[in-house]
Amino acid sequence: AWSPFAVVQACRFFRTETDDDLSQLRLFKVADFHHGVSCLFAVSSSNKEEALRQRAKWVAATACAIRLLTLSIFPAFKIVTRPTVNAPDWTSTRLLAGHLLLFDKKGVTPCFAELHAPLAEKTVLQCYEDESCKALLMRLRIDAVTTVTERMGVDCSCFTLNDHHFAARSVAEKVLWLRAISNVKVKLRHAMMPTSELELRYYRIAVDEQISKLPQTKLPLVLLKGMPFLKRRAQSFWPVSDPALPLSPDSGAPSTGHGEVDADVAIPTAEISKRNVFV
Repeated sequence: AWSPFAVVQACRFFRTETDDDLSQLRLFKVADFHHGVSCLFAVSSSNKEEALRQRAKWVAATACAIRLLTLSIFPAFKIVTRPTVNAPDWTSTRLLAGHLLLFDKKGVTPCFAELHAPLAEKTVLQCYEDESCKALLMRLRIDAVTTVTERMGVDCSCFTLNDHHFAARSVAEKVLWLRAISNVKVKLRHAMMPTSELELRYYRIAVDEQISKLPQTKLPLVLLKGMPFLKRRAQSFWPVSDPALPLSPDSGAPSTGHGEVDADVAIPTAEISKRNVFV
């Protein structure tokens, strides 16, 4: 089955000699790290130029199918930098927030992700069930040495943060998230802490400027008629009164010896949400 966490790439034979000898045979690969499967495909034609054209068509069609699947899971939303009027107090240091897809072994989890401005020697990316920010799915710690990688592929909107895989709605939005996280890491490495109210205001203005340059996402008619394209399952979350504060060791959440939530571990199940996850 297709997954938003699949990457399509044109590729070639391992040896240059083989690539030259079989010039009428062109390869491409679909790597689905959701299911741990990579498939190689070959396009054959009478000559090299035609084989290249046919491969390009297959790669484009495959990438388009993955993009349609990804778009079908996202709700309609706008990326924001400021909390809403009735938002919980712990969203006050929000720097960037919007919907992402989170990959885990059970399936694809839609989440509302919120990147916070640095307040000490680290900050967090918090993933909630929805825009209300009252049901915490996961909290990821970000510091100066956090690993952030971009998945390379044709029209690929996936990226990895500390071994956790995310998919944005588009490549442009992926670049925005990566740039924001990278800038936060630079501040953590070189700037004075904590972030002042004035700094936060200017940071948000800079991010808003980049958001205004994002291309508008237009949904194809097939998505407007029926979505999503994946089966559903129940979603688990951890209801919190203030996810910005450390949870006590007896709260049932995974913790370190200091009583703080381990930011690189998913929050365990507390109850079942009526919102769905996809498999």
